[in-house]
Amino acid sequence: MKLTNGWRRVAYLLPLVLILVPASACSGSTPEPTEAPLPTAYPGPYPGAALPLTQPVNPYPDGSKGTDSTVKPVLNSNDWSPAPGDENLSRGEVEIAESGILASQANPQIYALYFSGMLPTPCHKLRVQVSEPDDQGQIQVEAYTVSDPNEMCIQVLEPYSAEVPLEDYVQGTNIVILNGQPVQ
Repeated sequence: MKLTNGWRRVAYLLPLVLILVPASACSGSTPEPTEAPLPTAYPGPYPGAALPLTQPVNPYPDGSKGTDSTVKPVLNSNDWSPAPGDENLSRGEVEIAESGILASQANPQIYALYFSGMLPTPCHKLRVQVSEPDDQGQIQVEAYTVSDPNEMCIQVLEPYSAEVPLEDYVQGTNIVILNGQPVQ
């Protein structure tokens, strides 16, 4: 079979067109440069990372084992005051690892009872009741937990710390008793 001049040209140009057209479609146009994105940390910061933290605490009494964990922010009086509805919750004991009396630098001095430890679970809420000084000058402070017995909760210890204002405390006159133990 003999090809005429017109068909010869088509025979030569057809493979060239079939190769160049798809190749030119792949190249596309040159994109316009844009501003570089701002560098961000990956993964992003944890939502609670901006909370003020107090001091690290080692949950082991001898301090030689384990790694340090960080105590949650100090609770204020609204967080641990007995609340309406507490009578419908289960009451439990609270572990107290550290306690002491804090004195402000203000004049007159303001005193507070500081204590920290571990709650049995994150679902347990700290409650504190402070009594008036008795005839012997003792201020009784009772710390305990409340929790909903029907609530499902992960079984892991939850660190806490609290500062309880001692409005009636007079240094050298009063003794603070926290859950039956004198506070130094």
